[in-house]
Amino acid sequence: MNPGQWLELKCQKLAVPDTSDEWKSVRGALNAVEQCIEQSQVIRIAERFPCGSFEKNTMLPNRKEADLVVVLADPPTSETLDALRQVLVEGLSRMSYGIPLAHPPQESFKAIQLQFANGVKVDVLPVAKQGVTPVGPSVPRKLRVALSGPEHVRWFERNAHGSVIHNVVRALKHFRELNRVEWEPLFSFAIEVLAVTILEPHKDKGLFWCFRQVLDELGQGWLLNGRVLLDPARPGNDLLEDLDEPTRQRLTDAAQRAVKWVEAEQWSEVFPLERQPPRVDTNLGGRTLA
Repeated sequence: MNPGQWLELKCQKLAVPDTSDEWKSVRGALNAVEQCIEQSQVIRIAERFPCGSFEKNTMLPNRKEADLVVVLADPPTSETLDALRQVLVEGLSRMSYGIPLAHPPQESFKAIQLQFANGVKVDVLPVAKQGVTPVGPSVPRKLRVALSGPEHVRWFERNAHGSVIHNVVRALKHFRELNRVEWEPLFSFAIEVLAVTILEPHKDKGLFWCFRQVLDELGQGWLLNGRVLLDPARPGNDLLEDLDEPTRQRLTDAAQRAVKWVEAEQWSEVFPLERQPPRVDTNLGGRTLA
């Protein structure tokens, strides 16, 4: 098995198909939460949008999490979150969904976090119609521009689904998850946009080549000198704005190390605790490109 075949097999294992119990458990929780809010006489919603990695089909195995953006029909008040929390507690307890909450809903950064007994997590993000909340250090980007979520889903479907980029994103997210010390600052959506930006001209290449190419360009300094990565749904929003230059340099150094591991087929370094594929002797010095 050459490295390209091994990476293809790995990405197959990283996919969570809609026929799997894992996918169905997340969809079931989302459906229950949506139904609960729709039936409420307290919270009136204009629209609702499942978002995030689950909806883009980039959710990794065992993550079982999704975002639900709820566009409010009425202007939010200081009591909106408390009211929404109560609606969810009472509504889910009355429904026949069958999976209880693991603990009471938590409030985090103006969102309601739900965790069910089967491990599924759903973040409910209530937003005003314009989809923008006040900017502040305690408000995460995904809530400040929450209405961009559905646009992000559609953008990713157009630019990555059905191409090698989809699996590259899965591999990069898994790589980040296993190497969080260095890669934590590069959040999920930034990885998606980065992969599309770098690989758009190379969709005809193989998975192994494309995975290495992203790491190689990062290692050559792609992030340095205040490089901007624009949000495709909100061009004025720089997805890298929170990365200072020392952080960008650390990511660059980490990418250089990762490229060396990939070229040497040291997969147990790229994906720690993963089984390394057998080395193949070729005229490329042991590196078989796919």
